[in-house]
Amino acid sequence: MSAKLKDTTTQEDAVQPSVVPSESTQVRVMSNEDSLVADLVKEQPTVAQIAQMKVVRQRQPNLLELPEECLSLQDKTYQYAWLTKNKELSVKLRTNGWILCNRTNSPYIKSFRFGNHGAVEQSGMLLAFMPQKLYEEMSMIPVRQSQDRVKHYTKGIFENQDKDAPITFYKPEPDEKD
Repeated sequence: MSAKLKDTTTQEDAVQPSVVPSESTQVRVMSNEDSLVADLVKEQPTVAQIAQMKVVRQRQPNLLELPEECLSLQDKTYQYAWLTKNKELSVKLRTNGWILCNRTNSPYIKSFRFGNHGAVEQSGMLLAFMPQKLYEEMSMIPVRQSQDRVKHYTKGIFENQDKDAPITFYKPEPDEKD
């Protein structure tokens, strides 16, 4: 009987090794967002560091501030704007006259500001420009349209009016009292 016990115990030892390789190493697979959160958790201060914190200066950066190289040209040579990087970007570039800043047409911009795609990107927006003269002409279009409408409704509507028509627009006549 003792021989049967020895055989049984040796079979169990052979089936269950003392150290399993998969238990000794832990591998965690995380999504991009979870990995980012894990990295941020590692950067957080300890309780002792939190107790020592002081407000030195509060500064909120303007994420859409123009690069310093462009400030001297703004409103003089060029007009700059940040355009949203979405599917309407190509429409804005092709119909509104904006030009994306790149290494070829904007050599005055420092090279570290350009992304892998070749444009200047900041906070998910792309830097674009147009010549100041063109910008001024385009900004005057709505002004001229408004002036034309006012002129039409104050003077032009009465110039082509048929006097014999059954319905006409009322035109106030200047009074002697005025």
